[in-house]
Amino acid sequence: MLVVVLIAAIVAAACGGSGSPTQDQSPSKSHRNRTPSTEPSGGGSIPPSGGNSGGNALPLGAFSTTSAAGRCPSGEHCQGFQVTCPGVRQPASGTLAIGEPAGTPRGLVVLFSGGKGTGFLGTENPTAMAGFLSDLHQSGLKTVRVAWQTPWLFSAPGEQIGPTLLGCRPSTAVKWVHDNLYVSLGVHPAVGACGFCVAGDSGGSSEAAFPLVDYGLDSIINAALLIAGPVHTGMAPGCLHQGSNNGLWYTGFSAPIIDGSYGFFGNGPCQSHNPAYTSKWQADSLDTGGRDFVYPTTRVVFIFGANDGSAGPPHGRLLLAKLQVAKTPMASSETVAGMGHLVANSPSGLSALKAALLAA
Repeated sequence: MLVVVLIAAIVAAACGGSGSPTQDQSPSKSHRNRTPSTEPSGGGSIPPSGGNSGGNALPLGAFSTTSAAGRCPSGEHCQGFQVTCPGVRQPASGTLAIGEPAGTPRGLVVLFSGGKGTGFLGTENPTAMAGFLSDLHQSGLKTVRVAWQTPWLFSAPGEQIGPTLLGCRPSTAVKWVHDNLYVSLGVHPAVGACGFCVAGDSGGSSEAAFPLVDYGLDSIINAALLIAGPVHTGMAPGCLHQGSNNGLWYTGFSAPIIDGSYGFFGNGPCQSHNPAYTSKWQADSLDTGGRDFVYPTTRVVFIFGANDGSAGPPHGRLLLAKLQVAKTPMASSETVAGMGHLVANSPSGLSALKAALLAA
């Protein structure tokens, strides 16, 4: 049975930040102590493919294709989609922008953007991103950029789900892309090489991390590139603003996003530093509540910017330390000189990401 949902009123969409009902901020019991439903609303689930989490992986949801919404980026072709997940009331829609490799394909990379995930990776610097994508295509990599119409990490107002169960959304998308866009390429990469890879910037690095940590997809992901994050670690100190490491503290930009995962669109518990939510945040943090930290055949690279003063790198280092303690064999980090928070705004950051994707 999933989280006890506390609702004062249900409104149409979680992304409608204004006009939300007054919400009870008393936390319900952590969902990690309960067994989530194996069937999502709106269709059958896609079962997890293997993994090393001892059968403890959370179930994936249902992925359906739709018409693409909005304008497709130049040089890519687009596919609309919708994801429904077990125990999550609201479906999430989005668009895949797909770029084809030149010549013989060597693999595919799924690219997630930061913030609420509603834009394609690199939209803040389209010229630099176009050159980066072109380089990947010329090197034989197929690219799939994910943009959510419904923010992937927002629940419905009053629905206290949290980011772990919402991580079903990007994880389900990753599994669909693997099965439907990657397998047909017929590539056979060496261990740790792309292959089938995922990469994300800032909040998007959490989209790339949840499939490994909680959804058992390490058996199909050859490499994960986590840039400026993942930000969903150390959530309790980040929200409570306690402890000596104030680099973890969520700000006026990030705290409302954390609250949105629990259905609060106002002065939620993270913004108000409500200690009653401590156990819930600990249960939902990738480092303290995760299910699997050992990936024998998956290369995990953390990319941090030397000029990044955000909370992203301190949060990312918590998961890196967890993987190192668990002795995941191919976990490493790189700090890039001259790079700030967003990789597309940094030539050296894009170069580092390209090198990590093309590494043998």
